[in-house]
Amino acid sequence: MASEMESAVKKKLKTFKDLEFKPHTMANGLRAVMEFGNGYGVSVVRFTHAFDINNEVVVRFVKAVFDHNGGAGYGSYTSSESEWEVAVMHGGKLCYATPITDDVIGHAEELEVTEIMAKVQRLKKNGTCTHGRNK
Repeated sequence: MASEMESAVKKKLKTFKDLEFKPHTMANGLRAVMEFGNGYGVSVVRFTHAFDINNEVVVRFVKAVFDHNGGAGYGSYTSSESEWEVAVMHGGKLCYATPITDDVIGHAEELEVTEIMAKVQRLKKNGTCTHGRNK
């Protein structure tokens, strides 16, 4: 059975190497957003701290993530320069209801990001999505 990566290459699906990273607009890090023909897309990020450090809620969140990551200093669900946080998107917004995940996916290395991207590209075209968290 072929891996998701091999399958993506054979079917000309987009992979991690196709992502174009730019500076994150709200944090010290990188972000790439890619939309696919089925109405879905991905947001792939890694950042070290939140931009609005005067916001008490943001400060508490960043401190909690920092503590959870063993003091690694990342505000995204990552703990090293080789990891990424991936969100499924639909219609340009974060999507929290797909067969892939009901949240963001953290600590993903390049190969796993490609595997997630392949799954997103295979989702049914123009499917529906819950854009808010129902947890």
